[in-house]
Amino acid sequence: MPGQPNKNWPRWIFASVSKHFEAKKDGLEIFVEGQIRDTKDLDSYIEVRVDGPYTQQHGANDFRLNIEINVLCVAKCDDEDFHKIHRITGIVNAAFTSEIFIFKNGDTAEDDQSLVGCLVRRDDKKEAIVTSNFGLIDPDVPIMQSSVEGHYTAHLAGE
Repeated sequence: MPGQPNKNWPRWIFASVSKHFEAKKDGLEIFVEGQIRDTKDLDSYIEVRVDGPYTQQHGANDFRLNIEINVLCVAKCDDEDFHKIHRITGIVNAAFTSEIFIFKNGDTAEDDQSLVGCLVRRDDKKEAIVTSNFGLIDPDVPIMQSSVEGHYTAHLAGE
């Protein structure tokens, strides 16, 4: 009987990616996509989004999971510091390390904090990490924005 993907993989991946970027935020305020927050008094912040996993079965109990990590960088416009958004983008870019470990993070009986596997950055694409600078999107809202995106894969054994 072929194995099945673990129903917890998406949650563990999301939690592990969030913790990874939290540890590498270098003083930046960090949010995860969809988190309720008030940013009007913040000078800058970043927001983490995880797309996937996109799961492919490669054997009876062998699964390949692909994910995309996108981090939105936001900085208030500042006539004294034109490079603020680029410094933030640099901090985020450096956080896209070659490996992100997946742990059983959470608060259920199955979440014993043990290592599940490792997300490995996919450098098989033309650009391993893609930075997009959006600049000032709306002149009535004085913020600059950019995003940093990376693609990762993991091979995990199913249940």
